[in-house]
Amino acid sequence: MNCASAKDLRMGDKVIYSGEEWEVGFINNQATG
Repeated sequence: MNCASAKDLRMGDKVIYSGEEWEVGFINNQATG
């Protein structure tokens, strides 16, 4: 899954991926989809 880098997103931001809404989370400082 392609996700923006942590510097571009904040915890809790909502992102749209493949038509679905995901809440941004971070694991080991890596942005997760």
